[in-house]
Amino acid sequence: LTYMITFENMEERDKNWKAFGQDPDWQRMSKAPEFANSVSKIYKTFLEPLPYSQV
Repeated sequence: LTYMITFENMEERDKNWKAFGQDPDWQRMSKAPEFANSVSKIYKTFLEPLPYSQV
């Protein structure tokens, strides 16, 4: 499973990631036994678009 999300800058990314982590629905789901051990590895890659990018 791959997610590609965009932000204007790292400050916006940090702010939104913090809000996501504090979301009550996420907190509930992240502790649910049916989702335990469902992520084996997480890779974070930060990319910067080139002028011709559609992102």
